[in-house]
Amino acid sequence: MGKFDRCLAVVWRQQPTPDAFRTRNAALLELSKEHANHSALIEIVEETSKPPSDETRRVAMEVFKTLGSSLSGIAMTLEGNQVRSALNRAILTSMMFFVKQLQPTKIFKHPADAARWIRPYVQVSESGFENNLVAALEELRSSIKAA
Repeated sequence: MGKFDRCLAVVWRQQPTPDAFRTRNAALLELSKEHANHSALIEIVEETSKPPSDETRRVAMEVFKTLGSSLSGIAMTLEGNQVRSALNRAILTSMMFFVKQLQPTKIFKHPADAARWIRPYVQVSESGFENNLVAALEELRSSIKAA
């Protein structure tokens, strides 16, 4: 997990835990206080990540009601080229039609697409924001591999 500009970036690898989501939730609350109405969450779910348990999913979602509109957007990248990854993206996108979204949320296949989509929500005017965010995401990933 890391912060880039007004975005909290999270990379999920292997099995996410309730404690990992609690840590993410605390960081999101802090970020939204610093940049109310101009902050975003960008998550990358790597191909190796396993689906969260029901308890973990509950912990993951509980923060969004508290955040309300102070969190401007959520971009989630589900990686993988297999049918399973494509199916998961389709299922999550479909589920968003049936659940009230408190923040604009979109599912992507590539981090670069997520970075382009999230920019207007954080209202960053610097040129190269998208490329810098993608580079920060890759740096975050490499730091995880090194750990």
